[in-house]
Amino acid sequence: MLLSRWSRGVKPEPHEANSYCAYLKRIAYRYQRILTPLLARVFALANPAAIPWTLVGLNLAYQMAAVLVLGEMLRRRGASAWAALIFGLWVGVVAGVRLDLSEPLALLLVLLALWSEERIAESSGAGIWRMRGATWVSGALLALSLLAKETMLPFALGWAMLPALEGSWRRAAARLLVFAPFALLQAWLWVTFGTPGLVSGGAGSTSFEILPLAGFLRISQNGAAAFAVMAALLVPGVIVPALLAAWSSLRALPTPAARRTALLLLLNALMVLVAPFSTFREPLGITRLASGMIVCVLLFAVETHRPRIFAWGLLWLSYLALLVE
Repeated sequence: MLLSRWSRGVKPEPHEANSYCAYLKRIAYRYQRILTPLLARVFALANPAAIPWTLVGLNLAYQMAAVLVLGEMLRRRGASAWAALIFGLWVGVVAGVRLDLSEPLALLLVLLALWSEERIAESSGAGIWRMRGATWVSGALLALSLLAKETMLPFALGWAMLPALEGSWRRAAARLLVFAPFALLQAWLWVTFGTPGLVSGGAGSTSFEILPLAGFLRISQNGAAAFAVMAALLVPGVIVPALLAAWSSLRALPTPAARRTALLLLLNALMVLVAPFSTFREPLGITRLASGMIVCVLLFAVETHRPRIFAWGLLWLSYLALLVE
C-alpha cells in the first residue's frame, strides 16, 4: 500500500504509482477519501481478509449513529426524533452504506460537530474557555469529515464563515485552521501523484459549473428522451428542494437564531445546483451529493417553524427505488 510505504519513510517510485493506477483510476482523487479505509483497516487489525467485513459493519454503525445524533438534535428543537429517519433512509445515505462509500462516516462527523458545539456551549453558559473548547471539538470533527469526503466542504466553509457574518473576522480567520489537515493531504497527493485529489476528479468526470443547473441541462445533449426521464426523476426530489432551500436560506440569514443552519443549507444547496454534468447524469451520484442538503433541510424546517417541509420526506423515501435492481 502506497500510504503505508510513505508512513515508513519510503517514497514510492514512479513505476509503483503507475502500477497502482492501472487498477485504480484517478488515484489521487480516490486517495483523498482516506479516513474510511484507514478506520476499516484499523478495526480489521490490518488483516486484509477482514477489511470487507469491517467496511460493511462500520458503515452500518455510522448510518445508525448519524440517525441517532440527528434525531437528538431534532428532538431538542421540538420535533419528533423519528423524523431523522428521513435522512437515514435517504437513497444517498443508503447507497453509501450499500456500496461501502464514505458518505456515512463523513455525514456522521458533520452531525457530531454540530451537535457537540451546541451541547458544550449550552453546558458552559458564557464561559470563554468552554466556548473555545466547543470550537476546537467541532473544528476537529469537521476537519476529519473532510478527510472522509471532500463534499463536506460546504459544512466546513459555513462553519468558518459564520463568525464573519456575526461581525467577528478574527474568529473567522482562526477557524480557517479547519482546512489545514485537508490542505496537507492535498499537498501530499500532489507531491506523490503529480496532482491534488480535489481537482483530479473521477473517471469521466466533468468540472463544477458556474451557472446553476448547467450540469443538469447538459443532459439534454443525450437526447430529449433521456433528459425527460432524468427531469422526472430529479426535479421533484433534488432540483426543486435545492432551489427552494437556496431561496429560503438566503431570506433566513438575517435571523440570528437560524443563521448557522441557514448558511449551511445555502452552501449545500448551491453545491447541488452547480454540480457537474457527470454527477447529474448519475442518479446515485447526485443523490449522494445532496445528502448534506437533506440534513440541513430537516434542521432548517424545525428552526424556522416550517413543519410542512417534512412532507418532502415521503417523496424522498420513494427514491429508495433507485437501489432496486
